[in-house]
Amino acid sequence: MMSNVNPPVAPSGKACCSLARLLMLVTLGAYLGVLTDVRLEHVDRVRHQWIPWIPIIYAGVMAVLCLIAVVAWKPMTRRLVFWLSLLAFVVGGLGYWYHNDGNVVGPMTQAAGAWYDPAVKHPDDAPPELAPLSFAGLGLLGLLASAKRSQMGT
Repeated sequence: MMSNVNPPVAPSGKACCSLARLLMLVTLGAYLGVLTDVRLEHVDRVRHQWIPWIPIIYAGVMAVLCLIAVVAWKPMTRRLVFWLSLLAFVVGGLGYWYHNDGNVVGPMTQAAGAWYDPAVKHPDDAPPELAPLSFAGLGLLGLLASAKRSQMGT
């Protein structure tokens, strides 16, 4: 049984590794991973259209902002991460809309069908239908890491 484990302490006397700060670091890594993946997946599309740049730019901005928030753990940077994390739901929703040509329900039923119907196939040239929804997960991570409620004692 662990008894009263104290977090590492910075020279200022404050805890330097709060759970919220570590979650922000995880969020930073997730945005870097998504940035790399989306840039690779959109490599042909960005040459002809501007819309595929939206998730790339957003993920890059959020990665930089999360890094700044981890390094400069200030209320202002966390507040900025909080409000910009809400945009992840918009970016993910727009991506879902564009990946599925406005068909919102069809990809969900096809994804559910993949669990019980082995004949379900994904066309080779089609974009991944549910992938843009990962931005909602990233947004949720950012909200949790930067929410005022999770900043107790930091």
